[in-house]
Amino acid sequence: LLQEFQIFLTNPQFIMSHFPEEVAEADINDMFKTLKNMDTDGDGKISAKEAEMYMNPPKPKEGLVGLLPSITSWTSPLETATVFLPTLAVLVAISCYSIISVISTSCLLMLLAVSLSKVYTHVMVNLLAKKPAEPSSDPLHKLYALDLTVKAECVENIIGIVVSNVNDGFGQLRSLFLFDNLADSLKFGVAMYCITYIGSLCNLLTIITFAWITLFTFPRLYTDNKEAIDSLVEKMFEQVEQVKSKTMSLVSRKGGAAPTPAKSAEKTPEKEE
Repeated sequence: LLQEFQIFLTNPQFIMSHFPEEVAEADINDMFKTLKNMDTDGDGKISAKEAEMYMNPPKPKEGLVGLLPSITSWTSPLETATVFLPTLAVLVAISCYSIISVISTSCLLMLLAVSLSKVYTHVMVNLLAKKPAEPSSDPLHKLYALDLTVKAECVENIIGIVVSNVNDGFGQLRSLFLFDNLADSLKFGVAMYCITYIGSLCNLLTIITFAWITLFTFPRLYTDNKEAIDSLVEKMFEQVEQVKSKTMSLVSRKGGAAPTPAKSAEKTPEKEE
C-alpha cells in the first residue's frame, strides 16, 4: 500500500546531491518537469494520491456520453434524482398551470421541506438523542454549505461569451436573410419549413421536457447496452453509405451519359437503274 510521502520541489540541490550516480542536466530538467506535473494542487509537494493519479490516470470517457456530466449517468442515484425529478416536475407543472402558480407553489414546498428537516433533526438529536449534535445529522446539511455568491469575474466572462455568440448569430442571420450565399439561404428556408411541422405537433416546452428526460435516460441506457447500440449505429451508417453510394452512382451515370452524335451515313454507290 502506498503511504503518504512528501517531495519538496523547492530544494532541488538537496535531491541532486543524494543521487548515487551523476545525471545529465537535461535528464534532471525532464525529471523536475514530471514532478511539477505530478504536483496537481501546486503546494510544492507530492502526496501518495497525486503520485497514484499520475501513474494510473483515469481513462477518459469516449463519445458523446463522455462529454456529459457524470450526474446524468445515475452513478449516484440520490443526487441524480434530486436534480432530475424536481426539474421534471416543474416543467410538467408549467405545461398545466401558470408560471406564477408554479413558482409560488415551489417556494412553499421548499419551505415545507426545510421545516420538516429541522423538526426531524430536533427530534432525533435533542429529544430522542439517537443522533449526535453535529451538522451532518441534518438531512439537508449539504445544502447549508452551498456557496451561492456570484463572482464578478464569472459574470463578466459569461457576458462576454454571450455577446460574442449573439453578434455571430446576428451576422449569420443577416447573411441568410439577404441571400449572401444562395445555397445556405435555401437550406435555411427548408429547415424553417420543416420546423413548422414540428411546431404544429408540439410546443417549445414539450421539446424542452423531452430533451430533459433524454438527457438523464440516454447515457444510462447507452452505458448498459453499449455493444448493442454501437453495432446498431454501425449498421445504420453502413446502410446510409450504401444508399449514398448508389445515389451518387446513379447521378454520375445520368450526368455522364452525354448524347452521342449520330454517325454520318456511309455513302454507298447507288445502283444504276
